Amino acid sequence: MTNSKTIVDIGGSSGWIYDFLDSIELPGKIKKYSILEIPDIVSRSKRFNHSSKVQFYTDFKKIRSCDLLYTNSVIQYFPTNEYLIEIIDQVKPKYILVDDLYAGDNDEFFSNQISYGKKIPHRFLNFKKFRGEVSKKGYRLILKQPFNTPILDKYQPKPMDHFPKKYRLRYSLSVIFEKVT
Repeated sequence: MTNSKTIVDIGGSSGWIYDFLDSIELPGKIKKYSILEIPDIVSRSKRFNHSSKVQFYTDFKKIRSCDLLYTNSVIQYFPTNEYLIEIIDQVKPKYILVDDLYAGDNDEFFSNQISYGKKIPHRFLNFKKFRGEVSKKGYRLILKQPFNTPILDKYQPKPMDHFPKKYRLRYSLSVIFEKVT
């Protein structure tokens, strides 16, 4: 994965992951970094002052193949996995890295995330189903681990005690899939 020269970032916001990778992890190695975002972010993209290597898109069908498809804390806002599968079919990545994936042994369900007074549908995935759908596209899981990030300045399980026990996810996941066929 560290040889990835072309990266597609779903929900990449201002491109801060590119900035991090280009300055610390992969300096000068990324040839093209495509960010798939909502129109509001794309319309502001010129203000982010990135090099010509960074391109913003609202339509994934305009993005070509890539070495790495990356997303962080976005898939739970897709109503189904179908949109992600369409993106995978289009960009044909060698690797797929999903961080902060809300998935577990639970049945898939929706809840509402309250953000600035708005209710945003938030999907909690069944990991076995998610893995199966990605695997059908010729990928194998090579890493699955808890996504550890500080919450309120300390490492702790997700605050989900208000959910019935069978729906609680203690941690979201980081997963990597590799193309095999």
